[in-house]
Amino acid sequence: MISAVSMLGTGLSTTLPVLLMWRVVTGIGGSAQMTGAALYCSDISKPHNRARTLAPMTAAFSAGAAFGPAIGGALASQFGVAPCFYFTAGAIASVGVLNYFRLPETKAKVLRKEGEERNRPMGEILSNQMKKWRKLSAMPDVRAILGVHWALWFTTSGSQFTLMPIMASEHLHMSPGSVGALFAMVSLVNVVGSQISAQVSDKLGRKRTIVPGLALIATAVAGLPFATDGNQLTALMALWSVGGAVLSTGPTAYLSDLSSESERPQALAMIRSMGDLGLLMGAGCLGAVAHVSSMDVAFQANAALLLGVTAAFAAVANEPRDLKRLNEEKKAIDAADRKRAVLTEQRSSGVPDAASGRGRGAEDVVLGNIVTSVTMTDVMMQKGAQDAPLIGQEAEKTDRIPK
Repeated sequence: MISAVSMLGTGLSTTLPVLLMWRVVTGIGGSAQMTGAALYCSDISKPHNRARTLAPMTAAFSAGAAFGPAIGGALASQFGVAPCFYFTAGAIASVGVLNYFRLPETKAKVLRKEGEERNRPMGEILSNQMKKWRKLSAMPDVRAILGVHWALWFTTSGSQFTLMPIMASEHLHMSPGSVGALFAMVSLVNVVGSQISAQVSDKLGRKRTIVPGLALIATAVAGLPFATDGNQLTALMALWSVGGAVLSTGPTAYLSDLSSESERPQALAMIRSMGDLGLLMGAGCLGAVAHVSSMDVAFQANAALLLGVTAAFAAVANEPRDLKRLNEEKKAIDAADRKRAVLTEQRSSGVPDAASGRGRGAEDVVLGNIVTSVTMTDVMMQKGAQDAPLIGQEAEKTDRIPK
C-alpha cells in the first residue's frame, strides 16, 4: 500500500523536490514488499521445495519488467504520462487488498506463542535485531552469499542498466527499440528458465546453480568489449539472461536454508540491503571507470570482480544440505557415544544385563548393534530426504526390500 500511495504522489508531483520525495517513498514501499514476499514464500516452503516456491515471485518480477514498458507506453500515448502512475497505483492497491484478505498470516502462530513480544519497547526490539545481524554476519557462509548478491546487483546496475545501453546506441548504432528488445529478452528468458533452475536447485543443491549462473554472467560481461555489431551483443545478452535464469532464486533460497526461523526475517532483510547497495554503487562506480579510462576497461574490471566473488563463494561457502547432513551425523555420533558410555559404565561396575544376564561379549555385540542402528537410521533419513547418495551397499540393499 505504501507503493500505491507513492505512485499516486508521483503522478501528482509538479516539482522536482516533490517528485524525489515520492521516489524515496517508492523505494521504502518496494523494499518492504520484496522482503515481505520473499519471507512469506520462505515461511510456506521447506528446504526441499524452497527454490521452486520462490521462483514464481522472480518470474513475476521479470514478467513485469518485460511487459511493463509496453503497457506504460500505450497508456502514455493514449492518456498522457500522469495517468500511467494512477493506473499503477490502482493496480498495486488492488493486489495489496486482495493479498491482505486472501493470504493467511504465517507469523500469527508465532505471535500467539510469544505474545509478550507485542508489548516490548521498540528500542529493545531494534537491539535484538542488530544482535541477529551481528550473529549472521559472523557466519562465513552468510558473508559469502551476501557478497555474491552485492556483486550481482553491482553488475546489473553498472554493466547492464548503464554501460550496455550506451554501448549499444552510441558504438553499435542500435535503435532504442532494439535496445528495449534486449531487455525484454533477458526478462522473458528469466520467466521461462527460473522454474527449471529452481527444480535443479532443490534437487542438486544451491551452489550447483549459483556458481554456474554467476560464471555465465561474468563470461557475458567479459565478452561485451569484443562485440562489434548488434547480433554479437544480442548473443552475449542471451548468455547473460541464461546465467540470470540459472542463478534465479539461488541466493535467497541459500540464505533461507542457512538461517533459523527466528533469524530468517533479518537474514532476508540483509540480503535485500546488500542487493540495494550494489544497485546503488554499480552505476556510479563503473560509470566513473568508463569516464576515466574506457568502457572496455569498465566491463573487464566488472567481469574480474564478479569472477573473483564467484571463486571465493565456490571455495568458502558450504552447501546448506551438506551442513544439515553433517549436523545429523554429529547427532548420531553423539547418541552412539552416550550409549557407549552407559554400557561401559555398566561393565566397569560389574552390573550384568538385568534382562538376560549377558556377559561382556554380548554387551559388545549390543554396543555394535546400537552404533550400526544409529548410523543406518541416519543414512536412510538422508536417502528419504534426497540430501545425499546412499552410503554403502548394505544401505542400498536395505532400501530395495519390498514392503
